[in-house]
Amino acid sequence: MVLNDDKFFKTIKSIDRYLKKKNYHKYMTMFLDGYNNNHIYINFCYADDIKAYRLVWFDLNFINVKHLDRYISEQIMTSFSANKLIENLRKIDYKSDEVLNDNILGDRVYIKLFLDGEKSYVFDRFLPKKWSKFIDPFILAFSYLPRGMDLFLNEMFAIFDKTDEQYNSRKAIKLDVFKDKFEKLFGDLARDKGTKLYANGRVTFLEKINDK
Repeated sequence: MVLNDDKFFKTIKSIDRYLKKKNYHKYMTMFLDGYNNNHIYINFCYADDIKAYRLVWFDLNFINVKHLDRYISEQIMTSFSANKLIENLRKIDYKSDEVLNDNILGDRVYIKLFLDGEKSYVFDRFLPKKWSKFIDPFILAFSYLPRGMDLFLNEMFAIFDKTDEQYNSRKAIKLDVFKDKFEKLFGDLARDKGTKLYANGRVTFLEKINDK
């Protein structure tokens, strides 16, 4: 995975250097890039200083790389949970991959695994069905994160819960009403609802200005 050179990825590189100096050895990292307007970096690692596993996270919207010790949040994991997490991560045998949706704005997730070599995965908004082996490690990892982050997890699992349409209906997507095929952009429920609104005269005005 090639990280972009924007400020968040530069900050992540600074964080990784900082944790390396603290002798924190990475097993998995996750970056929620613009996910519900949040930029969260999560790192599952082993800390040599206390001989324990930790889950470390940073809110990149509010951070000063010159004073990372003031912004680090971390939780010590039990050996049982950490070993279970590692066991589940080892079951992820997919090659590095990206599953991107050009119609989705924001809500991108970057994952890296550091077991038996480095692998990377990227997806937009929803964890792809073909990556179902990520479910168990995600649930274990998020159980150590602040309670509010459950919202991210619920949305990431939306395809498995069959709730992805309701999330998409509340968020911006890329759309050219004159060219795009609506059947590829929306599910049956959303299309039927839109068709009924139009049939009932609820669509009263539409104008194209340049490419908008």
